[in-house]
Amino acid sequence: MLPVGLVFIFIAGISFLGFIINALFEKVKITSILPLMVMGLLVGPVMGLISTNT
Repeated sequence: MLPVGLVFIFIAGISFLGFIINALFEKVKITSILPLMVMGLLVGPVMGLISTNT
């Protein structure tokens, strides 16, 4: 189990990265969904940081 502070830092980092990716792709005028999906796949199934099992 991760400490609560680390979880909040992790969530803030993911949110910040999503904001940066969104701003970048808004400037380039292409969709931002692909990098966000890749980031979600890395966090979930690949690295195993987030699990849906209860």
